[in-house]
Amino acid sequence: MTTNHGYNTPSEGTVDWHHPLNENFWKIDLGVENRGLEENLGEYTPTKGAKFLAADTGKRYLGDGSQWVEAPVHQGRLVAPRRTSDPSDATEGQIWFRTDTDELRAFIGGTSETLTASHSDGDETGTIDLSMDTMDEVLSRWSLPINRRKLSINTSRQREGTGCLEINQPEGSYYGTAMQLRFEDQPEFGSGLDECHMRCWVMLDEDYAFENGFDGRVAGKGFPGFSGKWDSGAGSGGTRSDGTNGWSARGQLYRGDFHGGTKDQFSLAYYVYSADEYQTSIHPDKLMNKGQWYQLDRYCKMNSGKNTNDGVLKQWHDGELVIDERGFNFAWTSPYDSIEGIWNNFYYGGGWGAQPGTGNNYAYIDHMKVWDRENPP
Repeated sequence: MTTNHGYNTPSEGTVDWHHPLNENFWKIDLGVENRGLEENLGEYTPTKGAKFLAADTGKRYLGDGSQWVEAPVHQGRLVAPRRTSDPSDATEGQIWFRTDTDELRAFIGGTSETLTASHSDGDETGTIDLSMDTMDEVLSRWSLPINRRKLSINTSRQREGTGCLEINQPEGSYYGTAMQLRFEDQPEFGSGLDECHMRCWVMLDEDYAFENGFDGRVAGKGFPGFSGKWDSGAGSGGTRSDGTNGWSARGQLYRGDFHGGTKDQFSLAYYVYSADEYQTSIHPDKLMNKGQWYQLDRYCKMNSGKNTNDGVLKQWHDGELVIDERGFNFAWTSPYDSIEGIWNNFYYGGGWGAQPGTGNNYAYIDHMKVWDRENPP
């Protein structure tokens, strides 16, 4: 896979090599800018996320799924430097963010002024809200989902709204998908977070099979967790985290009878790579039933420094706290010392004793919200 654009580069002898190449064509349609005369704009399809440059006028347009919308001249996102005190040598117009008071401040008219204060409990500032009713909405937020063809919107099994995201792990396949909601790409955040609370609805199909996977009891990765990889090779695939590289806390699926339940149940665990936790599973006491919707909440807080042992992971099922683990050292070197985003992996594994899945396994995710704090409204 290419570094900058995520295009697939199948190796010689790859089976079904046309699948990754077909995914390239879909990515090119969104990632490569269209160019032409402005008067011919109507000849191009305004796919959501597509771009068009009018070569004769210099105007730039973005597709919203139904029409071309002229882009503003300045689209850059302001990222203010973080400080714990006002600068003593501030110049007129200088802007900074006070992390100790959660205030955006500026030097105006010879004095430091507060432009805006951060959210207070109960408001919706610093919140991402995804209904997941349409594939356009999903693809406009999640970066480069692997195996795009295995993702679809199901309009009959949703928990709310008009649809939900359906993930298919076909028979004989290890992989469902790997997709990431990168916070630096989201206008609500614009950078990595020190803490994050994620909420969504999740469901496994009634016929989801655990018989293969890792020794018949672990299906592998499943449902959204947290990522701090920042393009580092560490934090997945058996590559260790050491505090100066990537880390992760993904979702992991276990068959229910492994935890004293039945095969119609499952356990949704954390699967952690951190500086002091290499491939560690953290299990809740509560089991979930296949074919039933659950409200899943997850919370992550970064450790405050090197070996400070104060990183946190929490998990709730339908509002009940089922995991509250502390003492993590995820990372302490920038940019890995922040939460990069939400990482949704679904697969049986990549060859570490795992076998391809049996049957067509389906999982569903509906209405996700993400907050930059522990206690959402």
